Amino acid sequence: MTKTFAHHFPFPVITITNAAEVARFVKFRIRYAEATGYIHNAYFSIVQHFASSSICMELFETFSKRPYKHQIIVKEKVPVLAIALRGNIYVNSPQRQATQQLKAGQCILGFVSAGSYSIQIPRSHTRLLLIACQTEWFKERTRHFPEIQLMQSRPGMRGIRLAGVGSCPLSFSMLRTIIHLLSLHPNAGREKLSSETGQLITSLLEEYNKLCLNKKEHIYARLNKISDYIGKILNEKKPVPSIADIASRFGFSERSLQYHVKQATGLTPSEFISDLKMREALRLLKETGMQVQEAAHLLGYQTVAGFRKEFKKKYRQTPSQYQRKRYSNEQD
Repeated sequence: MTKTFAHHFPFPVITITNAAEVARFVKFRIRYAEATGYIHNAYFSIVQHFASSSICMELFETFSKRPYKHQIIVKEKVPVLAIALRGNIYVNSPQRQATQQLKAGQCILGFVSAGSYSIQIPRSHTRLLLIACQTEWFKERTRHFPEIQLMQSRPGMRGIRLAGVGSCPLSFSMLRTIIHLLSLHPNAGREKLSSETGQLITSLLEEYNKLCLNKKEHIYARLNKISDYIGKILNEKKPVPSIADIASRFGFSERSLQYHVKQATGLTPSEFISDLKMREALRLLKETGMQVQEAAHLLGYQTVAGFRKEFKKKYRQTPSQYQRKRYSNEQD
């Protein structure tokens, strides 16, 4: 079976099954848009069917004198590459209460879940290139790029789930590849088109991988600054700020800080701060001979019992046991 796009207009339904028909429909749609000024309630019912081809590509180009919306119904979850070649486009998922903006010269890549979506086009001339892939075909290629995490829809998660870092600016080499791809469209055979499109997606995955690496390095640098900041506060015997204050100081939201600390250390921010406190506690008890009660107070613990409990959880001995053991070793 082939992939079918059923377009519902105020006139008979048009079914598109191959690239040549897509090109003819685009021209027809442009003429209709120019004649009427806008397309009102254009509904698309999308059903994905793949046989010999792993990739299907559609090019949408519209002219309009005023903003309008397209309604899209996705029948099954599918990996999609969307490229805004001209104009800014907004994809909204009413049932998931989420909106994704796609600016001109940007693209998004990832899984689009089954459901109803509306595409809002605010300006007169837009070009949108949509490429859908077989899920297994797409997953096979992403295995070569370990930095890319495919965020598939899970229970309780809303909106369009994207790969890696979300929207990605198009590099010159990628634009050149797209121009070449469009020059083949619609006269190229299915195998040639699939091969060229596959190369484009591979190039995009490489770009995503680089962005993910750069982003990870940037995040780690900021987390190191947070660690140094907390360590400095502890050395100066000042109270540690709240997680919300730390997040705001270093340009994170509280939720984002929790996510990145967990990804980098396997700990929550509270556990991460507690770990830094325990390291400082060990230093104070070892290097200064400070009393347990005083160390607990300096590190911001409300009770000595709470300090003892956390110390024992970390080092499998109480602070007093640690001091006695250390003193005994020095005597020997």
